[in-house]
Amino acid sequence: MNNYEIEKIYKIYYKDLYLYAFSICKDYHITEDVVSETFYRAFVTIDKCEGNIKYWLLYVCKNLIVDYYRKNKKITYKDIEEDLRSEENIIFKIIKEEEKRELFNAILQLPETYREVIILFYFMNLKTSEIAKNLTLSEGATRNILYRGRQKLAKILREGKYEF
Repeated sequence: MNNYEIEKIYKIYYKDLYLYAFSICKDYHITEDVVSETFYRAFVTIDKCEGNIKYWLLYVCKNLIVDYYRKNKKITYKDIEEDLRSEENIIFKIIKEEEKRELFNAILQLPETYREVIILFYFMNLKTSEIAKNLTLSEGATRNILYRGRQKLAKILREGKYEF
């Protein structure tokens, strides 16, 4: 694979991977490390990738996050609202550009399982079968989590009086 193809893959999937990683770990610095390590590993082993490259990158990213937390044996979810409001934060700029900041803030209020499935389904455009495989769930359980997550998200949006 040549440099042009690698650069193209990076430009296409960086934003999605960043949003996905940040939605799980909620730490700017960890997210940066995980995303850069994801692309490094992807480019080293890109020839072994079969099928959907986006799914494969998300799978590698999720495994790196799990490895990070296992290695450090701590999970810190600090100052998420302050970090999202920071003008210097990349994710703030991305969400502001796409006019989805309020929706994303509401999604971040969901429990982790619902949040992850909703982000994979709506933002990463993965099918429920791909999400189920990535999260090692059945398709029925994935659809059920997606349904319940939508209900919880609707409740959060109603209580917050967000308008879209």
